[in-house]
Amino acid sequence: MKPVAWVVFLLALYHPLASAQSEDTHGLLLRGKILKVRTDRSYKGYVDLKLDLSLDFCNEGSAPAIIMRPWHEHDYWHGGSLIATTLQNAQAHKYLFADGMWESISSDDSYLRLAHALDQPRPPEQLTMILKPGTSWNWRTSVTIRFEENTHWRYPRLPTWEEMKTQTSSLWLRVSFEMWPFNAEYFKPNLASKLQKRWREFGYLWIGEKNGRMHLARLVSEPIEFDWNTALSH
Repeated sequence: MKPVAWVVFLLALYHPLASAQSEDTHGLLLRGKILKVRTDRSYKGYVDLKLDLSLDFCNEGSAPAIIMRPWHEHDYWHGGSLIATTLQNAQAHKYLFADGMWESISSDDSYLRLAHALDQPRPPEQLTMILKPGTSWNWRTSVTIRFEENTHWRYPRLPTWEEMKTQTSSLWLRVSFEMWPFNAEYFKPNLASKLQKRWREFGYLWIGEKNGRMHLARLVSEPIEFDWNTALSH
C-alpha cells in the first residue's frame, strides 16, 4: 500500500455552487425525495441530521450520458448539503445553510486499480452506466448533515441547531455528489478528458471542469422539498 497524502478542500471556504457545478451538465439532472429523517446526538456539541434519500439521475439531454457507478465504498462521495428557506431562494442559490467538503487527495492503491480499470476502449459495464435520452436511474442512499448544537465554531459562520429550530415547516434541500473519481488522475493525468474523447461514440462522459491536474465533477440536485417538522420531531 502506498502512503496516502491527505489534502482536504473545504467547500465552506467558497461559494457552495460556484466551485461545485459551474458548467453545463448536458442534460444530466439529479432529482429526489426524502424518505426518512432522524437525528443523532452521539457527538457532544453537535446534532447530526441523517436523511434517507431516493434519488433519480435523469438524462434530459439529446445524447446518451455516461456516468460512473458508485465507487467510493459502493457510494458516491457526498460533496455538500444546501438548505434554503424557499424554492425561489434554492433556485437562485441563496442558502440559509451551506456546508460540505471535497474528498481528500489520495495515492491509495485502490485508485491506481480504478484508473487502470477505467482506461479501456469502451465504457466498462462494471464501472459505468449509459443513460439514454429520456431515461433515468434510481439510487437510494443516506447522507448526514452536521449542525453545531448552540455554539459557533465554523468559519464561515453557519446556523446552529438551536437557530435552525426556529425555521418554518417547509425548507428546500439540495445535495451534491462527486460523479468522477478525480483521485484516479493522480496515477493517470488527464484520464477524464482522454476517456471523454475515446468514448464519445457511446455517449457524453460528464467530467466537470479541470482544476489543476484533476477534473472535479460535482452534480448538485434539483431542490428537494423538506418538511422541517420531521426533523424537529426526532
